[in-house]
Parts: sequence; structure tokens; C-alpha cells
Amino acid sequence: MKKEQTNRLNFYVDIMLFLCLSLMIGIGLLIKYVLISGQEKWLMLGQNPELTFWGMDRHQWGTIHLIIGIIFFVLLVLHIILHWRMIGCLFRKYIPSQGIRFATISISVVLFLVFIAFPLIVTPEKKSIFPGEGRVDLESMVELNDSIKVQLKKPKKIGAKKQDVEMQVVKEEVHKKHVSKKENDIAIKGSMQLKEIGEKYNVPVSYLKEELDLPVHISDLQKLGRLKKKYNFAMSEVEDVILKFREKNK
Repeated sequence: MKKEQTNRLNFYVDIMLFLCLSLMIGIGLLIKYVLISGQEKWLMLGQNPELTFWGMDRHQWGTIHLIIGIIFFVLLVLHIILHWRMIGCLFRKYIPSQGIRFATISISVVLFLVFIAFPLIVTPEKKSIFPGEGRVDLESMVELNDSIKVQLKKPKKIGAKKQDVEMQVVKEEVHKKHVSKKENDIAIKGSMQLKEIGEKYNVPVSYLKEELDLPVHISDLQKLGRLKKKYNFAMSEVEDVILKFREKNK
């Protein structure tokens, strides 16, 4: 390849490297501070809506972030190849010993492979979460009573006196629900599908989605455990929704 062609290719590669790096930083900030996680949504918005940008949620943008990272890596390798002679000269200049050069290259290659491969080989830590513990981190940040938890889910604008009365009513309702839940022996498992729950307890799936703040478009065949992780609700909330529907239709 002629020197002029090499310089031109190197120029375009550098521009693409700069753009990819800018995109990775921008998407990282988008995921961190705009398409916030479920726990942060409860604290900042008082509810858990589905946040999207250009029709994609934070997980889909995370996939795009990974793809751009791979493109960045390929361009970086090409950049190194185009500057290989200069890199070789600098290596020989600043690391005169051939043995030390070999050790430096070997360690760098090993670390490179470890950094890329470790997410594929590590085993995640598993922790059992019992019903009602889905928001332990949130409750440790802000002291919440039962009425405030309900208001976080569906905040209402009401006057001070009316608010005091409603808070007392909510406390009584929560207590009744927990007593009723034990009497009715409702058992919700993460392996159950929305459709399965609806059929078993005679609750419309649309009602479950509305009360749990789930997107209308998600499939009725989605398993509850997967939805719980993505939309950050507790199994006890599903039981409360079922009880609420039963009390509403008595």
C-alpha cells in the first residue's frame, strides 16, 4: 500500500475511533443518568414507568454500547497495524532488553485475554430474596411506612387533612390485605407466567399489568421472575394486586 493511501486510511480510522469513543461515553451517560434503573425511578419519580429513548430501553441501549465497543476494538487493532513500525521502534528505544520486551508483550497479551474473557467464565453470586424484600435497598435509603409505599406506586395530589385520613385508611387496608393473604393462601412463584396467574386467580392480565406498572405490549407468556428483575417489583405486590381485585369485585 502506498504511503498516501496509508495516511488516508489512518486519517479515516482516527476519525472513526474518535466518533466511537464519543458514542460509548454518550450512551453510557444515557443509561446511567437518563434511562435510570427501577430503584432510582422509585426514588426520583415515585413510580416505575418504562423509560425509552428512540423506542429502546436501557438494556437495548446497553447492547448497542457493546456493539460500538467491539467496533472500537477492531478500529484500534487496525490503528496499531498501521503504526506497527513506529511502535516497534519505540519498543526497542525505551525497552532495550529483548527479554524484558518479550515479558512485557506476554503479560500484556495475557491481561488482554483475561479482561475480555472473564465476564464469560465467572459465576454470579446468588442470593435468595423472600417475598417483600424486593425494595430493601430503597427502604434503607428512605424510611418508608406502608402508606408511603403505596403512594410511591401511584402518587396522588391531595390536601393535608385529606392526606392524613387517606394514610390511615391505607394502613388499615394494608393490614387487612396481609391478613386476607394468609387466609386465602395465595402462592406466587417466579416461574409462573402472567397468563397462568390470571387464569389461576381469575384476574385479568391487563389488570395485573396496570397495577404493577408493566408495559401493555409485553407478552402474557412472560414469566414473573424475569419481569420482577426488569421492572423491580416484589412478589408480595402481585399477591396484593390479586387481593385488591377480589375485594373490588366482591
